[in-house]
Amino acid sequence: MDNLIIRSKEYRELQLRSIGVSDLEELRLWKNSNKLSFFFQEEITSAMQQRWFQKYLASDSGYMFVVEEIMVDSNNNHKIGCMGYRKMDDGEVDIYNIIRGEKSLRNQKMSNAMNMMLSFISIWEANIYCKVLKNNPARDWYLNIGFEISEVFDSYLLLRPRKNVSCDILIEKIKRG
Repeated sequence: MDNLIIRSKEYRELQLRSIGVSDLEELRLWKNSNKLSFFFQEEITSAMQQRWFQKYLASDSGYMFVVEEIMVDSNNNHKIGCMGYRKMDDGEVDIYNIIRGEKSLRNQKMSNAMNMMLSFISIWEANIYCKVLKNNPARDWYLNIGFEISEVFDSYLLLRPRKNVSCDILIEKIKRG
């Protein structure tokens, strides 16, 4: 699996960067602080996170990205969240682990990052969906950024993008680090 950075002409101060070992603890903390919004609601330990990461690295079915604000005046970009996708056995694409972790310093929006990721995924021309718990506080956010309810289940909603999202993206392969 290649490590990637995805940038966009429309959202110049944002980038999606493949997660690495140095991101694991922060991702774990973000997930734990939002655990009631996800299907797996137990506390994630460091060991559990490491096992998940090893499985992630062994798979070539998708990516998990850190959403970063590009900080031109600094060598360190500011992480504001994460999001991922995985191609399922039936050919559909499941987007998951969408977490706003930190407040943006420059008013960058997770919805713009979602547009970038959806544009990247669109190369497969696959059906895209997201499963969102009915009690997830971000449920309305998905509906406001262009998803619609496709099916309703006991505990969750199956959401799909209303339309094809497209923004100009630039993809850079980077060394794993």
